[in-house]
Amino acid sequence: MNLIDQLHAGNTRANRDFIADWVGRDSTRFAQLMHVYLEGEMREAQLAAGVLFCCLENHSELFIPWLPKMVRRMDEAGVHPAVRRVVVRVLMEIDTPKQLQGRVVDLCFKYLSDPSEPIAVRVFAMGTVAHIAESEPDLWRELRQTIEMVLPYSTAAFQAHARKVFKRARARRSS
Repeated sequence: MNLIDQLHAGNTRANRDFIADWVGRDSTRFAQLMHVYLEGEMREAQLAAGVLFCCLENHSELFIPWLPKMVRRMDEAGVHPAVRRVVVRVLMEIDTPKQLQGRVVDLCFKYLSDPSEPIAVRVFAMGTVAHIAESEPDLWRELRQTIEMVLPYSTAAFQAHARKVFKRARARRSS
């Protein structure tokens, strides 16, 4: 299959699922998709990002060797928000390697505090920091303070996710 042609065949759930099924557990095919995501033109990277969400649902282990490159890419100037969105979404689901945690937390706090950042990136950044805070409890206080600072100016979706994070933090303290 020509991956680029298939990506351009349509930005539909059916097409994303088709490509994700083609990738399956095959690390070589996943590498092709990651190459488009990390180095392709903006539109192609955006389309590849949608497929990566589907891959995350089925084969999250494929992302682990790619995390350092993904984290570097998400902070590059001019990168499409879909690229950042995928990285923070992936990091919500899998454990961030210790050597990347400081950089990831810094970037997530930056996105969380930036009202011009798309809401999905901000919400996933919040979830990523909460996920890392499970193993680094000192982050809970800083996360809570940051959320409380931006909460009055945020959307209903952001506020709903913030309530879930606060509940998770309370449960963590009580255990």
